Amino acid sequence: MGMEKERLWNPQYVALMVANIFAYFGFFMVSTMLIPYLTGDGVGLGDEAAGVIVGMFAITALVSRPFCGMMADRFNKIWLVRIATLLMAAGTFGYGLSKALPFIVLARVLHGVGFAINGTTLISLITQYVPRSKLGEGLGYFGLANVIASATAPGFGAILAEQIGMEKVFWIAGLMCAGEIVLLVAVKYPGVKRAVTQKVSSVRIKDMVVVEALGYTCVSSTLSFSNGIVTAYLVPYGEELGIANISLYFTFNALAMFLSRPLAGKLMDKKGLYVVALPGMAITSASMFLFAVAGKFPEGMFAAIMISSVLKALGQGAAQPSLQAASIKKAGKERSGSATSTFYLGGDIGQGIAPMIAGVIVGNAVTSLQGYVSSFYLTAVLIALAMLGLVFIYFHEKKESRG
Repeated sequence: MGMEKERLWNPQYVALMVANIFAYFGFFMVSTMLIPYLTGDGVGLGDEAAGVIVGMFAITALVSRPFCGMMADRFNKIWLVRIATLLMAAGTFGYGLSKALPFIVLARVLHGVGFAINGTTLISLITQYVPRSKLGEGLGYFGLANVIASATAPGFGAILAEQIGMEKVFWIAGLMCAGEIVLLVAVKYPGVKRAVTQKVSSVRIKDMVVVEALGYTCVSSTLSFSNGIVTAYLVPYGEELGIANISLYFTFNALAMFLSRPLAGKLMDKKGLYVVALPGMAITSASMFLFAVAGKFPEGMFAAIMISSVLKALGQGAAQPSLQAASIKKAGKERSGSATSTFYLGGDIGQGIAPMIAGVIVGNAVTSLQGYVSSFYLTAVLIALAMLGLVFIYFHEKKESRG
C-alpha cells in the first residue's frame, strides 16, 4: 500500500477515528447510567449486586484481551470490528430491552466482549493506514476519542436521562454503536495477507502475548494504576477535604490531555520514546505527590488538586501513547493486534487492582483521609520506580544494539 509515503490524515484514518469516538461516546453514556438504573425501582438490585454486574464488564474485557489481539492479527480486521460493533450494540440495546437479571447479565457480557475486540482491533487496524514515521502522532490523535467521550458523554447521558428516561439513553447509545458500522464502509481494507492465516487452528502463547512489549506494558500499567486510584477515590477524598466541585478534576484533566497527546506523539516520532516517556512519567509521579499533599494547603487545596490534574494529563498524555507506539513498533505491523492487546492487558490489570490495594490501605488506616493520602503517595512511588525500570530498558536496548 506504500503507507510510509502517505499522509496521516487519509480518509481511512479519519473514518476510523470518528468510529472510535462513536464507540467511546456510547460506552461513557451508559457507564454513568448503569448503577442508578440497576439500583432504581425498575430493576431493584442492591448496591453489591449492581457493582458485581458493572464490574463484569472489566472482567470480561480482561479475559478477552489476549484472544482479541490474536484474532486481529489472523483475521480480516474490518469484519472483526463490524462483529465487535454488533456485539456492543446488542449489549447496549439489551440493557433497556428487559429488566430481567439474566438478560442484563448477558447484555453486560456481550458489551464487554464487543468493546474489548473493538478497541484492540481498531488500534491494530489504524497501523495499516498510518505511516510508521508518524505512528506516535497517529496514536496520539486516535486516543483523543477516549478523552472527548469521557469529558462530554457522561454529562450528555445524564441530561438525556432526565428528559427522556434511562431506557431511551441505552437505545441512543446502541444507535451510536451501530453508526460505527456505517463509518466502516468508508474504510478500504485489502484483506488478510499474512502467511500465518494458514495455521488459524493453532493457538500459541506468543500469538496472544508479545513478550518484547512486556517491559513497556509493565511500565505503562503504573500509569493505569494511577487512573484506578483517582477514579475510585477522588470524590471521597474531596469530601474529606471539604472541597466542592471536586469532579472538575476530570474536566481539567481531559482538556490538558486533549492538548498533550498529539504534541507528545509528534515529539516521540521525531526524538524517540525515552525523550518523551521519561519526563512524562516524572511529571505524572509529581502530580500524584501534589495530589497527596493538597490538604496541607488550606487556602489553595482546590488549586493544588486542579494543578495536579493538569500535570497528570500532560505527563500521562506524553508517556502512555509513546509506550503504546513503541510496543507496536517492537512487534511489527503483522503482530500489532497482539501488541495492542498485551499493552491493554497491562492497563486493565493496573486499573483493576488499584482500587483493591487502596481499599486495603484505607481499611487499615487510622482515618479514611490518611488512607487516601497513603494510597496517592504509593502511586507516586510506583510510577517513579517504573521510570527507573524504563531507564533499565533503555540501557538494555542500547547494549543489545551494540552487541
